[in-house]
Amino acid sequence: MAESKWKILWVKSGPLHPPDTGGKIRTLQMLREISRRHEVTYLSLKPAHEPLHDDEDRDSYAAKKVWIEHEQAPRRSLKFFAQLAGNALSSKPYALSRYYSSACRDELLTLNEAGLFDLIVSDFLPPAQHFTGWHRRTPTVLFQHNMESQIWKRMAANHSSRWARMYFSLQHRRMLRWEKLLSARFDGVITVSPEDSRFAREHYGLMNVLGEVPPGVDTEFFRPSINEKKISPRLAFLGSMDWLPNVEGALWFAREVLPRIRES
Repeated sequence: MAESKWKILWVKSGPLHPPDTGGKIRTLQMLREISRRHEVTYLSLKPAHEPLHDDEDRDSYAAKKVWIEHEQAPRRSLKFFAQLAGNALSSKPYALSRYYSSACRDELLTLNEAGLFDLIVSDFLPPAQHFTGWHRRTPTVLFQHNMESQIWKRMAANHSSRWARMYFSLQHRRMLRWEKLLSARFDGVITVSPEDSRFAREHYGLMNVLGEVPPGVDTEFFRPSINEKKISPRLAFLGSMDWLPNVEGALWFAREVLPRIRES
């Protein structure tokens, strides 16, 4: 029997090219594989007044791509710090409010009402904000890349600055509330690890956790070449270094693990 072809609406907070972060790489490879069997429409924000990467249109990870322009302050700019200050009056963590778009929410409502899709996926937590306050006629799934609240908790515990710890603690409390609230609104939640699934069930009391899809790797691309046998072994860290957990992980590896590898 032939496999049925689904029509999937995939909602994201940014383009996938260039694939220069772990999140982009994960989503890009997953959508390329899904698009071999199903029809994907990609709905996403794009930074206003910035052209898309040339590969964005050429890549066949989705049959159709719908872009919503979104003003986004560059990190460490005056506008960025002004938004951080303004977030003090919000109930949302800045990591969510930074990516809220009423235009994206309106487009999502329109596509939902059209009844064209078999499944709607929110890829990561920020797009999940756009799924509130309206009736969903199509099954929805939240694809969580992390349990975000726990990342903010670790940053609050490990930072050397007292003011930074206070700020991260505030963001952790807000994220804890919103992550639970948004996750509960979906028909299903998919995580990346058994530990994250367990946290969602035990700490948030979620009954809609479907399981986990762990990160993978392109084994055709990442394999030794026959002509490279004489080259020393190499390690690659596929993650953006503007994200504190990645920085902490790389430093821990360099200090604690790499010396042991070299010794052996």
